[in-house]
Amino acid sequence: MKYPNLLAIPLICCFLFASGAAHAADWELLSRTGRYGVYALESDGERLYGGGKDGVYFTLDDGLTWRESDLKRSISSVTAAPDAMYAVTWAEAVYRSETRGNTWHRIDNGLPTFRNKRGANGQHIKQMLVTRSGVLIAVGFHDDNYISRDGGDTWHQDYNIGTGVYSIAEFDGYIWAAHSNSRAMRSADGGGTWEILPDWRAGSFAEFRRIQDWAVFDNNLYVAGDYGFGRWREEELKWDVLNRGLPKKPCIVDLAIHRGRIFAVVHSWAVAYFDQPSETWEAVGPRDLRVTSLASHRDELYAATDHGIYRAVFPRVQPYNKAAVTWGGIKRP
Repeated sequence: MKYPNLLAIPLICCFLFASGAAHAADWELLSRTGRYGVYALESDGERLYGGGKDGVYFTLDDGLTWRESDLKRSISSVTAAPDAMYAVTWAEAVYRSETRGNTWHRIDNGLPTFRNKRGANGQHIKQMLVTRSGVLIAVGFHDDNYISRDGGDTWHQDYNIGTGVYSIAEFDGYIWAAHSNSRAMRSADGGGTWEILPDWRAGSFAEFRRIQDWAVFDNNLYVAGDYGFGRWREEELKWDVLNRGLPKKPCIVDLAIHRGRIFAVVHSWAVAYFDQPSETWEAVGPRDLRVTSLASHRDELYAATDHGIYRAVFPRVQPYNKAAVTWGGIKRP
């Protein structure tokens, strides 16, 4: 197997947060990357994984070189668990790797067959959640949802959660699920029973329309959706809307926690940074690129784009109330 080298691209852009303003240098893409973009990034602490239209790759040296796996399908998400890696392919199947991404095998006993106009085409799974207790929950894209309690060897349908679940997370002893119609539920017993959260009022999930991603930070639960960003307030069973500094009705598709900061993929901004003291957002690039996913891996933040993977390098010592970001392009295999 050949392991293609990734060409490090030096000093693409620099952003500096100072006095509430972001100052950007020019971008320069020195080398266009491979045939397809990258849809998903994931880190298990030792390896960084990238999933795209032509399969799953991983790196052992923080992006300097990449290795191919034997899973060569169009990937929608990659999920790390303590004992395995899981990959979901577009309208096809769910795969598991016990070799940290080197080899993969299909796990679909009990999962249905998705049918389109061309006939059978595998499972139409959108996202996978691995809970702290090891339960796997696969949510379908406007379809049914399935649970596995044996690492994916067998699956059974979860009738209680209903259809139309768009995203799912775990926080404070609950499994949280958001439906595509702004309805939200949570389960305190691992998916056995579900509580419907208040909706269609101020401070409900309707504030964000469709929830794309979740993040747990500083003992708080955050959500990102088509209409912005919010933080859960348990005492009042409502969400604080934290859109200050963002465009009107921003579409936030992914969140990442990196070195004590919250970063987001914002549709019209690429990557944005949330300043907690002021509860204000700032754009940090990379500009003119469609970013699809973020991942914090070791000391650096990575962004998946149509052109490949970019890495943000942070200075070791930062001035008070300032955070400098330099993005360097990494040629994708």
